[in-house]
Amino acid sequence: MLQKLFNMLKFIPHLDWEYHGSACNFSKELITDLRRPDGNETYTKLHPSGWKITGQVREDHYRWVQEIEARHAEYGVVKGNFEKEVFASSQKAFDHFIENHPPRNWDYGDI
Repeated sequence: MLQKLFNMLKFIPHLDWEYHGSACNFSKELITDLRRPDGNETYTKLHPSGWKITGQVREDHYRWVQEIEARHAEYGVVKGNFEKEVFASSQKAFDHFIENHPPRNWDYGDI
């Protein structure tokens, strides 16, 4: 369900992308190539897809990225927490990001 908010489109889990389980986030490799990045540190990584993605590594017996901000020279911005809400500068930006960097679905109980 799209909502326009401050020139950004708002996307909702379960409605705008597949989301099942209790977690919908990204692996640490989305934002860093470090084997053991420091938990609670912010990292940025440029991908071959053109997306420059920034986020903070979360750590609790496992490392993941909960909230991101991604920028692309052609498509614009995608940012947010994929368990709650995500904002994008356009539908094309959201679609291109999801196509190239889909979030992972898993269960926090598996940690």
